[in-house]
Amino acid sequence: MPVRKNLATDTIRQALLDGLFLVMMHSTKPAWRLHLIFAETARTKAARNRNTRYPTATVATATAALLAILCFMHVGSAKPAATQAISPHLLDAITFGKPTSEAAHQFGASASQVINGGLGQPARILLPLKPRQIYGGQIAFTLRCNPRRLNYITVKYWGNDRGQDLGRLILYCDGLQVGYRMMSDYGLISGAENAGSESYPGSRPFPGRFFYVTEPLPRKLTHGKHHVRLTIQAIGHDWMYGSNFNQYQHLLEHRSRGVYKAYIGTNPFFTPPSGDVQGTPPPPSPIRPAPGPRILRQVKFHVNNVLKSILASKGLDGPQRVVMLAHAYRVNWCFAYHNPAVLTRIIRDVDAMAAGKGQENEANTSWRLYGPVGRAVALLYPQIKTSLDKTLTLSPGKSLPRRQAWAALLTKTINYLTTHERYYTNQAMIVANNIYTANQGLELLQPASAMSEKQARWYLYEAIGLVPWRGNKLPGKDHWQWPFGHHYYEVTPQGLSRELGYVASYGETIIHLIWQMCRYTHQDPHIMQQMQKMLIARSYFMAPGVDHSGYRAMRLEGVISWRHNLYPEEVCYGDRTVNAYALECAALPGENNAKVIGFAQQCLRDNQLFQAVRPMLYNSGDIALKAMLRLPGQYAVVSALPPSTGRFPMAHGQPNFAWADPHDGVVVVKYHHTRLYASLYYRAYDGINSLARIHYTTPTIDRLVRAHEQVEFTPSGYFYTRPDDIDQVQFHGFIPPGNKYHEAYAGQRLAIPKLPKGYVVTQGHYGAFARGSYGPYLGRASFYRLRYGPFLIGMNCSHSSTYSLKIPAGITKAVDLITGREISLTEPLLLKPHQTVILRSNKFCRDTTTAPSNPIK
Repeated sequence: MPVRKNLATDTIRQALLDGLFLVMMHSTKPAWRLHLIFAETARTKAARNRNTRYPTATVATATAALLAILCFMHVGSAKPAATQAISPHLLDAITFGKPTSEAAHQFGASASQVINGGLGQPARILLPLKPRQIYGGQIAFTLRCNPRRLNYITVKYWGNDRGQDLGRLILYCDGLQVGYRMMSDYGLISGAENAGSESYPGSRPFPGRFFYVTEPLPRKLTHGKHHVRLTIQAIGHDWMYGSNFNQYQHLLEHRSRGVYKAYIGTNPFFTPPSGDVQGTPPPPSPIRPAPGPRILRQVKFHVNNVLKSILASKGLDGPQRVVMLAHAYRVNWCFAYHNPAVLTRIIRDVDAMAAGKGQENEANTSWRLYGPVGRAVALLYPQIKTSLDKTLTLSPGKSLPRRQAWAALLTKTINYLTTHERYYTNQAMIVANNIYTANQGLELLQPASAMSEKQARWYLYEAIGLVPWRGNKLPGKDHWQWPFGHHYYEVTPQGLSRELGYVASYGETIIHLIWQMCRYTHQDPHIMQQMQKMLIARSYFMAPGVDHSGYRAMRLEGVISWRHNLYPEEVCYGDRTVNAYALECAALPGENNAKVIGFAQQCLRDNQLFQAVRPMLYNSGDIALKAMLRLPGQYAVVSALPPSTGRFPMAHGQPNFAWADPHDGVVVVKYHHTRLYASLYYRAYDGINSLARIHYTTPTIDRLVRAHEQVEFTPSGYFYTRPDDIDQVQFHGFIPPGNKYHEAYAGQRLAIPKLPKGYVVTQGHYGAFARGSYGPYLGRASFYRLRYGPFLIGMNCSHSSTYSLKIPAGITKAVDLITGREISLTEPLLLKPHQTVILRSNKFCRDTTTAPSNPIK
């Protein structure tokens, strides 16, 4: 092939640039090794140019020039402070609060302060402004990056920092916001949307040690560049249920957590450079000494005082209070026990509801309506039966027997809820429970209008995944919407809820809700069995930790949660300790699973139940009152049970295990003292994002990571294009006042896969996307391959296809953690539908960089 006239000059220039970049990245390597790296770079570039080649003289000239530079760097110049002690896969790092390091990275700051932080290490905190604003101080710096590969930034934080405002830090790259501020796939650089958990100012996430947050940088911002400008800014905490911006976004009132170091590299599995201070695991945590069972006396005293106050008041109450009073009437230690005033109060309030007065607006929600009234009728029917045939005046000139007027309320509830189903599992369970309880009451009041027990119970079975979910009832006899086809279940076969993906504390309400079903149906054996499966499935997501005071506790995994992303999450023992739910399932009569009993007994051994009860002594809400009414009896039952051998799988001393749920895309691993949680299609609401959310913990290091992965799927030919929004992906959120911020991922196109047969395609699923119109399959691929640290994960999420897991070259065997056996990798590893393989080998720790499935944007 002829050589272009300027080929030699261009080649020398490009080769020198490539070589110099490699020198800067690998300056700790000997010169002879850099020569080999350079030669390989030149050879690769020659192969890439099909119409040209590197002349031998050109390569020799460039090589000689580079070697001269190498000799100068090696002999005549000291290494810059900013590049010392960088590990092989890291390109650059800055130590905040260290003048030489900051100066070497064009550092700038406003409202920032240097502190002597954890273990005596320097750090910077970001301060609130005067007057207070939603934003606080910021720091800006420049780091080297790789112009051709995906770059990851990792930030180092101190594991003792805690508080609402400490955890809200936003990353900007070249002036663009990287990720979103709430409930989205790409998020805050602080690692979670909120820093606290069950007790603000919150708990220490990783006591006595540092933790690391790793986020990918958009490729369009680093492609072709050797340096990138980054900014970290503090922002106040938020409340996602706020109805306006001021409720949603709070002012920054306190300093941020300390920001210690920032690193940039091409491997999502961050390995701290040698010499970085990490800390050591704390000694075993003590058991909380107080409060103890004596607090139950205070519980009874508080409940009785509140009940007396309620019965003395003249205001009208809603359905939730009505059913709470009905429960109280049956509890023999409380003021309401067999108290005629309770019956009078309930009748008065339900009469008002039937007449459209009082708490109509509160009752008329899309989740419950008057379902609690049906439950109250079922609990107290013998006591109120004689009152039901009396005439009730609804309005001037309109009177009905009370029985008929109340039945109309319950009929309205059933008609509304059966045609306004909700497909998030916990919401579907709330709706199903209220359909069932409304029908229970209707069977007693007006049997001819009620569904059969089989028909009503079917709604419960649907909501807990025993039968496929039908969706809304349509006009006509026995017609339903079936929005996700005829094979969609609200609970996965493994026992997790289907709220698009794994959810933590918010999803934990499913256990309390299925416990209610067990009570409503007098321990239906199918529901009891499903409850045990769901409890065991969620037990994999509880790991040893400490509470906000440093005492021993089991904590729920929240980093990979699709909703209410907290770090650390709340204290949890199978079911939530919040509202004293932890003993409910174990206290049910009948044969219970030993593991379920073991979870409750561990809660009592760690003395975490009564700590959760203490704040309830200041709560007069109906949900809290119902829990406190049950608690003394449940404690008596569970404390009398013989000791169980059931333990949480992640508890200290338990054997290694690996568990996966391909329907929710999650994997869980315990390997000696290492714990891995991963969500393989994290918050893929609108299209396939090829993004995994990972929480990887060892005794000395905690990693919170978003990592790109490889996916396979059948394309639909349609795409979702990310808008220029800075808040939630699926909704606009609230736009902050002032300067307009722009999103770094705006314009990125996410492929939408072919949807399952029978899926109801609503407006926005294809073509012009409509906000809030997302579903369980829009962002779900058929196959996922994630390589992270010593793990290689393959997950087949399809219903009928087989996929091959690509094994890195040179690795011939690994341990399959699900089976516990070492397997050969010399032949293709085929995964059947819904099969997951979790392989472990230290050889996987080599460079894990893979090109993302999405093109450069």
